[in-house]
Parts: sequence; structure tokens; C-alpha cells
Amino acid sequence: MISVDLWREIYSYVKSKLKLSFDLDQVATDTLSNILSNMGNTSSIETLKNLLNFDTVVVIAPGPNLEKDFEKASKLGFTSRYPVIAVDGASSYLLEIGFKPAVIVTDLDGDPRHILALNESGSFAVVHAHGDNIDVLKTWVPMFKGPITGSTQVEPRPYVYNFGGFTDGDRALFIAYSLGVKKAVVGGMDFRGPIGRYSMLFRSKDVGIKMAKLEVAKKLISMLISLGMEVFSLSYTGIDDVEVL
Repeated sequence: MISVDLWREIYSYVKSKLKLSFDLDQVATDTLSNILSNMGNTSSIETLKNLLNFDTVVVIAPGPNLEKDFEKASKLGFTSRYPVIAVDGASSYLLEIGFKPAVIVTDLDGDPRHILALNESGSFAVVHAHGDNIDVLKTWVPMFKGPITGSTQVEPRPYVYNFGGFTDGDRALFIAYSLGVKKAVVGGMDFRGPIGRYSMLFRSKDVGIKMAKLEVAKKLISMLISLGMEVFSLSYTGIDDVEVL
């Protein structure tokens, strides 16, 4: 995990860019913790760590280059050699093509029905709590049947961890980094826009806010790189430091 002091600095930066409520984020975190505490399939962080016990992971996000990047990752053998982390809406595409990711990182903005289906087949779900998705958590989290744990951007609670990260995409990288992964191959993540269609399948999004969040994600991934994580992009991402394969 990243240090508490460092995360507080990051969270202050995020709040300066976007309207966030610490109090509502904490309410969401407590809500998710209570739900997970009463579910028989809630899994430990050790289970997640064992799934990602590789030097490299593949992170597939729902950007406009998703399909092309996943095809490239498959041709290069990455998706068969390393665990794949699906970012939220990318799970819909992976379900369509019959690919089961090792992990799904989601705040349930993607289609929960598709995420539930993959989770029931064995994909480990890391569900994020924030002030805007409290009702969504109450509705969908009790339906998960496969391995699941929670994440937060404020004070952690039982079964809900602060790995770092803000958007689902950069949080997937922070989770991997926190659990000891040194390298990540990233696809479907483009900070120039437009918003990928798999990001918009279930819940409509304010494009302006989404682009602002991508700017935050870009900064946080750059920070991870400065901390020593190697991030290799399958396509141009807009981060100068990222090596393009």
C-alpha cells in the first residue's frame, strides 16, 4: 500500500480538481464494508495478491482503442502469460468475446450484469465505493456470487482497502503496485479522448467531467512511474514517460 501521508496529498489534489465530498465518500465506504461483512463470498486481500503474483499484469480499460489494443495484447501473448485486470466497462467487451479476466476493478459505472456474470465465473471483483455510487452499491453488491472485496479513496474499513488511485483505470495500476507487481502492460487507455463506447454502455457520463478525471488519472499514473513501476502502453496514452510497445 502507498503511505497514508502520500495518499492524503493525492486526495487533496484530486479534490482541488473535482467536487468531492470526503464525508459522502466515507459513507459509501462504510456502506460497502457493512454489505461485504455480511456476504459469505467476500475474499481476503491475500487471495487477490496470489492472483496477481506475477512480475507483470495486463490492464485493459474501456477506451476507444480497447478492441485493437486487446487484440494486440493477445497476439503478443500477454493475455495468456500474465493476469488480466479488466477496468469497469471493458468487462462488457471481454464477456462478449468469451475472455475471463483474473480481476475486475469497478465502481459499477460499467454494466453490472456483465461484471456479475464474469465474477460468478471466477473473476475477482474489486468494487470501489465513492459518494456518487451509494445506491448502486446497495443494489448490486449483494448480488455478487464470486470472489469480491472493496476499495476506497478515504479511510479504509473491514474488507474495503485504500490501494490508492482515483479512476478505475489508474486504481487498477495502484492495486497491482500495492501488491508487489513491478510492470504493467496497458491497453484501452487513451487520455486524449474521445470516451470509448464501452465506458458509456450502462450509465451516461458528463464528457467534461470524464475528461477532467482522465487528467487526474494521467497525473497519478505518472506518479506511479516515478515510484518505480514500469508501465508499457499498447497505444499512445498521452503520458510522455510511458514507453509505447
